[in-house]
Amino acid sequence: MLPHWNIQYMTDARLFTALLSLQEARDEKSLHYFTGKPCSKNHISKRLVSTRQCMACSQTHSKNFREFSKKSYGNTLTYFDSTPCSKGHVGNRYTAGKSCITCHKISSKEYRKINGEVIKERIRIFKKNNPHKVNADTAKRRAAKQQATPLWVTKEMFLEIRDLYKVAKLLEKKTGIVHHVDHIVPLNGKDVSGLHVPWNLRVITATENLSKSNKLLENIA
Repeated sequence: MLPHWNIQYMTDARLFTALLSLQEARDEKSLHYFTGKPCSKNHISKRLVSTRQCMACSQTHSKNFREFSKKSYGNTLTYFDSTPCSKGHVGNRYTAGKSCITCHKISSKEYRKINGEVIKERIRIFKKNNPHKVNADTAKRRAAKQQATPLWVTKEMFLEIRDLYKVAKLLEKKTGIVHHVDHIVPLNGKDVSGLHVPWNLRVITATENLSKSNKLLENIA
């Protein structure tokens, strides 16, 4: 009988990434590629096709930049600047980078207009290559609608939830048996409703999950 969920599966899920060369990523119009080799900082992580930068390094750099911005400007994401930007806009700017928000919106709108088909193709490829992330995000949206996700759930907790969906896909690929991520205490239970949080989730077979329905474990014969 397959185990439900433990820390080892979480570790395996986070390390699991298919090898993809830079040229293959470009051919597939993917944003990332993965060689399995460590970067100069010894991170074994995906890399950005555009800059070839290691994602772990990029995340560390972004985190350091955010911390620097908080120390320098406080916790505000935007601020008002009466001085016109290079395009003549007077208004709010992003704290990080001091870039003009109006310029950013115009640039993003023009990019989407010119590269609409490319964006759609990237989204399609992402969904195809990352079904666990799509499933996790879908469940997150469903749980939010049901007000089952507390405000105190952190980004790290959401990553743990996403890892559970990755494990379900890994087990399905390895065994040929469909697996689901189950809420131990159902979101829509008859007597009590659970939360969409990591410790209320487990990976089980689809058959077991469907037979459980919205019942609590102690109420299942």
